[in-house]
Amino acid sequence: MAAAKKVREETLRRDTGRGWGDWFLVLARWGTVQKGEADTVRHLRDEYGLTRWLARAIVERYLKDQAKAAAPATKKGSPHDVKLQRTIHATPETVYEAWTRPGHLTRWLTTRARNQLRVGGRYEMAGGTRGRYLELEPPKRLRFTWDHEIFCPGTEVDVTISKKGKDQSVVKVVHRPLATKEDGVRMNEVWSVALDALKAFLEEGGKGDQHLWVSARS
Repeated sequence: MAAAKKVREETLRRDTGRGWGDWFLVLARWGTVQKGEADTVRHLRDEYGLTRWLARAIVERYLKDQAKAAAPATKKGSPHDVKLQRTIHATPETVYEAWTRPGHLTRWLTTRARNQLRVGGRYEMAGGTRGRYLELEPPKRLRFTWDHEIFCPGTEVDVTISKKGKDQSVVKVVHRPLATKEDGVRMNEVWSVALDALKAFLEEGGKGDQHLWVSARS
């Protein structure tokens, strides 16, 4: 988001004839959230003659604001929220990559994964799991919406990774707000399996393939 932070309102108006609010309206009408960053940047360049840098700055800031607006309110929490952690013999950088690289995700969490690794970017996995990234702070944290088709849509997952000693990390997962006891029990089981699979994948050379959502749906 560094590019967007460098563009002031007065600079944007001088260079484009529009302010941030005007551009946000343009992007909303275009359907930026549905069409994605790449198509929207191309649209701004083709239709409005913007440079690639400026088009990306506008789109990135818009998507960041949209992600914040869409984030569920979680401060109050719920008694059914899932809170789990594991200590893993791997560096925080390695753990973070396992959570964010599709090729790694398909080794321990799912059979198919794709993502747009940026705040506001989308991710999708096999079995109907999808959502958007709300926060990305490599290699310490990632937070994303959880919009599974059946299991607890409209919630969010917060993953924090902290260093512990030499080449070890503590991985904490919080899934919230979960509305019912049944939701809590199901997602506690799901994330327990997932963290065990992650630990096996990183510590045992890729032997942790459990393909979580295939088994969870069976």
